[in-house]
Amino acid sequence: MIVSRVDGVCQKVSATLSELVKAGEIEKVKRGVYLGPPEASSINEAAERLIRTLKEEEVYLNEYQSITEARERIGHFITQVYHHKCPHSALGYLTPMEFQRKTFS
Repeated sequence: MIVSRVDGVCQKVSATLSELVKAGEIEKVKRGVYLGPPEASSINEAAERLIRTLKEEEVYLNEYQSITEARERIGHFITQVYHHKCPHSALGYLTPMEFQRKTFS
């Protein structure tokens, strides 16, 4: 069994992941962290930035009365605030919607 250390936490790794590492399809790097294809790191960075912004600008500032309210408010934040009002350096300082319109129009 392979043990992975990610963000300071040791976790057991699935048999499938272990087989992929052994087959050379996933690269093992320092401290037992495993990476997939090169583009995976930028995807992870974008996801981590979204989660950070979501926590700082929505979740930590509100006390939700129910899980339904939390889902509605978080959904609203992502679709109406984050996508329309938060520019990203990776997108040339455009918001996700501006980038989508410019790129796919």
